Amino acid sequence: MTTAPFTGDLLVIGYYTARPSSGTYVQQDFTGAGSTDLTLTYTPAADGVLWISLNGLIQQQTSWSIVGSTTLRMAAVVPSGDIVSIAYVH
Repeated sequence: MTTAPFTGDLLVIGYYTARPSSGTYVQQDFTGAGSTDLTLTYTPAADGVLWISLNGLIQQQTSWSIVGSTTLRMAAVVPSGDIVSIAYVH
């Protein structure tokens, strides 16, 4: 990037520490509905969550957890209309 983004532009920056060598990569997007729980299509592999973002901002691991096998639980309510994205391997 050679110039600063315009006000209101979405800037997404991500990184991977290590992608597991096996499994299927999935990215899912959810629209917030005023709750903390989102249902994933698949069960993430152990250490299979690559990143989670809220409105394009990568979230710290302390702000979410996987409970049961397919529930992504955010530490705070996701307001209606906000976008949560998750990339994981199953």
